[in-house]
Amino acid sequence: MAEHKNRGLKSIITVQLGKLASEFDPFYDNIKGLDQTGKDFGIFKKSYLAYMEKLKLSNRLLEIYSKGLIERRQEPPNITRITFLHPFYYLGFVESVGNAVTNMIVMILVSSGIDFHVVEGKWKVKHVTSIKELEKRNLSLTAKLNFLKENKIREFSSAVDSDLRNKIAHMNFQFEQEEIHVRGKPVSSEVGKAWANLFWALTAMIDIIEKLAKDTGLSE
Repeated sequence: MAEHKNRGLKSIITVQLGKLASEFDPFYDNIKGLDQTGKDFGIFKKSYLAYMEKLKLSNRLLEIYSKGLIERRQEPPNITRITFLHPFYYLGFVESVGNAVTNMIVMILVSSGIDFHVVEGKWKVKHVTSIKELEKRNLSLTAKLNFLKENKIREFSSAVDSDLRNKIAHMNFQFEQEEIHVRGKPVSSEVGKAWANLFWALTAMIDIIEKLAKDTGLSE
């Protein structure tokens, strides 16, 4: 039974990753076809280097947090305390690795000739050309995901549960019989499902971005 369930899960994951890759294919091909001495490729190269630095830092922070979570589990069990930590681990994952990968996808679209506009002041419109600018303007994750959706990167965008992220960030929880709930359901099930969706989407996109970097000579 367990083996049958695992085969079914692998099949679902394969389909999801296939959809994600097919949505990204046009932009992948655009980047591969860029003149490597041109401005657009320069934007991609600069963004990739910034992304790799952020990804390394994010992964290190998650390793430290995971170690703390495991050590907590080795203490005498307190179910309420343990389940309370899980949503904040998800929040950290979204804000670190999730945000880093989202920024990189945005900049791949920008390098492909799609403008990402940011309004400065009352009238001025700025065309973002670097990850540093995305971070400097403190743009919301929702705004960046909407930009991706508008440009048909829907599979990855839907894997990031920004509604759950916001509810965790604003401590929008309920307690029912010593159990923590969010959106009317046990936090363990809501976060578990969101975590799985995000994990597979990020794993796929990190692999795709790395392959693109190799294909364009930015990585060995």
